[in-house]
This record gives sequence, structure tokens and C-alpha cells, in this order.
Amino acid sequence: MKTKYITVEEMAEIASVAPNTIYRILRADQDKPETSRRIPGAFKRGSKYRGEWRIPHDTALKWKRDERGRKSVRRRTIR
Repeated sequence: MKTKYITVEEMAEIASVAPNTIYRILRADQDKPETSRRIPGAFKRGSKYRGEWRIPHDTALKWKRDERGRKSVRRRTIR
């Protein structure tokens, strides 16, 4: 059976997040081993700079946003 691949925009629509969220995850994980990536099986086709990401459809359906939300930012006080 052949794996169906989708684009970042399609995955963002499925997951109800902004495409930029998916791009950030993919860029952060691209140098990690395949087993520790948050979106396993994704790869970049084309140029290093202008290439297009491809994501397995099954992975996109299983992916869930991190429930912890954003990390809190520690604010510095100016004295």
C-alpha cells in the first residue's frame, strides 16, 4: 500500500492550528533522529531553503497539539 503525503497547509487544517506552528515543529526536529521527532515520517522535498515539506497523512491524523500550551515567560523586573 502506498503512503499518501500531504502538505503543511493541509495538516494545519486537519489539526486546527496555524501552518506556522507546523513549520516551527518541522524545523526544530529536522536534525533529530526519526524516532524522536514530533511529526515522524515528514521530509523536505526540493531545495534546502525553498523546499516543500511532505507529511504522511496517517501521521497528520494522529498528531495532537501539546496540551501543556505555551511555556510561561519569566519576566525580569527593572529596578
